[in-house]
Amino acid sequence: MALSGIFTGDLRWNSPWPVLAALFGVLSIQSVLLGLMMEMLMRTYYESQGKGPYAIRRVINGHKHIPYPVTDEG
Repeated sequence: MALSGIFTGDLRWNSPWPVLAALFGVLSIQSVLLGLMMEMLMRTYYESQGKGPYAIRRVINGHKHIPYPVTDEG
């Protein structure tokens, strides 16, 4: 319906649903792009300062990591 109206020049918006669908479509694309942009900014910020996005203050009831012995047996 919308494509035929575009080609003939006779656009009729008898309902608010097409306008709302277009609005929410544009908003969803903008939200995704804003999220990607913020992710890049946060990564750049933390990499420039040489630290991670979080720091572990202390480990409660943690176990020391003991690696398994490496053997030549297959």
